[in-house]
Amino acid sequence: MPVTVTTTTQTAPITDSNFASSLHTAMVNAGFSSSPYSYNTSNETRRVYFETLNSDLYGTGIVETRIITASAYNRQFTLAGYTAFNTTTNSGSGMVTSSTFTPDTNNDITYHAINGGVEFRQVIVRQGTNVWWITRLRPSLLRPSWWNDNAYPYWFIQSNLNSFNFYTVAGGASLSPWNDSWASYNARNIRGVTPGNLREIRTGLELESYSLTGNKGLIGVLSSDFGTANTASLTPGVSTLVVNAGTDEWIVLAAGDSSWVARII
Repeated sequence: MPVTVTTTTQTAPITDSNFASSLHTAMVNAGFSSSPYSYNTSNETRRVYFETLNSDLYGTGIVETRIITASAYNRQFTLAGYTAFNTTTNSGSGMVTSSTFTPDTNNDITYHAINGGVEFRQVIVRQGTNVWWITRLRPSLLRPSWWNDNAYPYWFIQSNLNSFNFYTVAGGASLSPWNDSWASYNARNIRGVTPGNLREIRTGLELESYSLTGNKGLIGVLSSDFGTANTASLTPGVSTLVVNAGTDEWIVLAAGDSSWVARII
């Protein structure tokens, strides 16, 4: 299924309130719940997005956005994932968290919401030359038969918001069959262009465990609506690669050699 792309902008100055509101709009456009559970703790504004995948023990995807206020001119964002969350006590289990990013107060923020259905939800956050990614993955192909949602969670959030490469599973290593909380995609090594100044697109994005010393194996493969290409000098969420106009077009998700693209037509 081709992804849909929705672009919105929050004009400066950026405040806690308009950042939280505009980010929520982008999350909804990416396919997350329009009615998250909201609460505040200390100096943080939090929204918890529940997504029912199935009725199994770990069949609910739980993603939390956190806006952390350091001062009137400084705020940070981080992402968390849970295997379960209690809205009475405002606490969850199996928590994993991402790195943080700090948007500038005085520049507009542009959001590109990428909705790829259950398999792929993403918000690309752009501010000037800075780009951050908020991603939730659930590969649709070649999932190991023994990896079921009653045994282990099978959805992954971005672990480093400044890089497109690494993800983590809710519950961490204790709920990973590889005993490793990290996952990375197996990049196709694509650089440059083909004759005629075209850019090659390779599908079959493999997500695998990231352990350097312990168990390592295939987690799953994204559908043929996702791929890698040379996207150097292009703009995530804006630039497109046209294979055949009107029938085969792709949106750039990250810029650089062997970076991700998604089919829009």
